[in-house]
Amino acid sequence: MLDKLFKSLFKADNLPSGRHIIIFMVSVLIIVAADQWTKGWIRTNLAIGESTFDLGWFRLTHIQNTGGAFGILPDQSLLLIVVGFIETIILLSSRHFCLSSISFS
Repeated sequence: MLDKLFKSLFKADNLPSGRHIIIFMVSVLIIVAADQWTKGWIRTNLAIGESTFDLGWFRLTHIQNTGGAFGILPDQSLLLIVVGFIETIILLSSRHFCLSSISFS
């Protein structure tokens, strides 16, 4: 069953077109730019611990986190960078291996 699913995912007609890749990349760039802009704005305009846009269910607060998500592995930035780099290599390698081992004829 998984074999059929895997093969159907990588059929030639299931591969993204150039237009879809461009839309995806532009979307990623917009999201990353907005993320970095809001982080810079908060660092510039709010003191640590200060909040703004407090709507009850939504609030922007200036905090500092030197670890991973939710403060996991505090002060382990180098470890997190190395692990992220290794994960990226593994994902890209596995995608390349999967696509190169499948015949599209």
